Amino acid sequence: MSRGNGVSVVIPTMSRPAELALTVASVMAGTVLPEEIVIVDASADDLTELAVVRFSAAFRRVKFIYERTPPGLPGQRNTGLEAGGGGIMLSLDDDVILEPDFLEELLKAFDDDRVGGACGVITNQVLPGRYVRFLQWVFRQVRYAKRSYFQRSGLPTFLYRPNVPSAVEIMSGGLTLYRRAAIIDFRWDPLFNYFDDDNVSLELVKRGWRLLQWPAARLEHRMAEGARPAPMRKVRRRVLEQRLLHRRHLPQNVWNVACYYYSVWGAAATAALRLKPRLFLGTLLGLWDVLRTRGGRHLDAALGEELIPKPE
Repeated sequence: MSRGNGVSVVIPTMSRPAELALTVASVMAGTVLPEEIVIVDASADDLTELAVVRFSAAFRRVKFIYERTPPGLPGQRNTGLEAGGGGIMLSLDDDVILEPDFLEELLKAFDDDRVGGACGVITNQVLPGRYVRFLQWVFRQVRYAKRSYFQRSGLPTFLYRPNVPSAVEIMSGGLTLYRRAAIIDFRWDPLFNYFDDDNVSLELVKRGWRLLQWPAARLEHRMAEGARPAPMRKVRRRVLEQRLLHRRHLPQNVWNVACYYYSVWGAAATAALRLKPRLFLGTLLGLWDVLRTRGGRHLDAALGEELIPKPE
């Protein structure tokens, strides 16, 4: 397939045809339309495929491409990248609602040829309360800060609704525009299910690309309930993936490794103080997974276990 200079929208999905329809409708209501929309489906039924047929009939100005894959966001995004032909890829979750000028605004970031990726802002995202933010600060689990960077604990920080376009080290997933030239020779790693976009962001920065967060590109993330793992399983896997991200992108000196374990024990303590027993147990199980893989040296087998949600 020839590679054009337009935009390919890639939407991984699983068992959410109603939410997907709202996302596609918001893309098609935009002031700038993409060249194509690639739907990468991991559902067990045919409802999403039938929905794409309806999209194609209703929105004839844009080409729709349907791909079917096993579940797993990294693999689905890779399939979408390979199936699409645009010079720029917009990676979206299947439960977001874009404001009409979202794509128009986000494309402005690419006026600079050094920019390899840009992300927008989630309008309905709410910061945790002061008590939780205090615990996050104490235990090196800060999620939102005055700058976006990769902490010694292996957790990224994000900007919360910046007022001006800002350079970042890590872009939020599910609302991100990538320059194909920046990601053409590597792919989303299937070992990451929750830190997949964080890993790609850090790789792009290593290669000298600039990443931006563009505050005028706004969307709502509705966080649909379907096709999500149980909270305990999710936390368990995140602890394991945090260690993999830590090993991959930080020197493994005593200070950095200590920061990782301190942050995980802190996550368990925070869950206990907040009376969240499932999150507490999930954190401890994730820590056990790390310890039984010799401090994360042999993570592949543990990450391959059945912790990814399956189609219903």
